[in-house]
Amino acid sequence: MIGDFRGYFLTKRLNFITTLNNYPDISSLYFQVDQNWLDAIRALVKLQNKDWIVPIQLMIFCFREMRLAAELLFCCCTTPGYSHLRSAIESFVQAQKILRQPELGMVWLSRDKERAEYNKHFKEKLKSNLFPENSGYAHLHGIWEMLCDAGPHPNVTSPGISSSTSTTETDVLWGLEFFEVNRGEISKNILWMIQCWLDMFKSTYNSFYERLSKEPDILKKYTAQLAEFSQLRAKYLSPEWPGQRSA
Repeated sequence: MIGDFRGYFLTKRLNFITTLNNYPDISSLYFQVDQNWLDAIRALVKLQNKDWIVPIQLMIFCFREMRLAAELLFCCCTTPGYSHLRSAIESFVQAQKILRQPELGMVWLSRDKERAEYNKHFKEKLKSNLFPENSGYAHLHGIWEMLCDAGPHPNVTSPGISSSTSTTETDVLWGLEFFEVNRGEISKNILWMIQCWLDMFKSTYNSFYERLSKEPDILKKYTAQLAEFSQLRAKYLSPEWPGQRSA
């Protein structure tokens, strides 16, 4: 590697290691949650219900996006981390919709050929379609909306997160900021991500209870992770934090 990219890449790698060292308790919880998700996905490899095929595909994609979000947020790359977290939430709520309405599995698979039908169920009236009131996902919808504003879309919010300005008597100088440097923001972003992870796991476990209940360690570990998250939330986050809720 040469030029500026070398410095960017090395800083990114150093940030990841530094975050692990600065927040060993948060990092440890994340890795536990990540492993529990992976164990659950592996348990679902043995399909017991054909209606689970598309939802499980979406949950695997959700897991991939959450890992990418974690990698970037541990590296202090807020904006791209938010982008992957948003994609994880989208795949999760699509999976849940198909579990509620199994006939939509074919609609999802045929989205390129039957775009209008796909949009009707998965794109239009997004809140009522994917975050219905009776689903308990109101908080996830709020997070998803925030991520759309603060993530990769070019709007007033997203460039503000990724840039800075300084002025002289004659010029305004723009700087590109790849990395978050505020330690409070770094810990908040990772804990917020973990909360989403835990919230989505609860619904996933309930949806696939028929299979996952045969793996008692998964639920036992999840319960312990909820308790540990509550302790870390009290330690690192102020009572005014907008993400505060019972996991």
